[in-house]
Amino acid sequence: MLRSLVGSEMCIRDRVKAAFVADKQLSALDIAVETTDGVAKLTGTVGTSAEADHAATVARGVEGVKQVMNNIKVDPAKNKK
Repeated sequence: MLRSLVGSEMCIRDRVKAAFVADKQLSALDIAVETTDGVAKLTGTVGTSAEADHAATVARGVEGVKQVMNNIKVDPAKNKK
């Protein structure tokens, strides 16, 4: 049972990361994802608050994610534009 729970959480995390990779507005390298009990915890640093909000929106759309804790920090120096 524990092994399937861990595997399930890893699958959710991997699906969130894959969604970030597929999204042209996000850099998957800038955002880390941890999952516990369907809660995706996002950390890292992006250039704008819009990017941080968009990451949370993308994560919420992933199957298996029940809740998102968005702890992404904004550093305007990372702004690509």
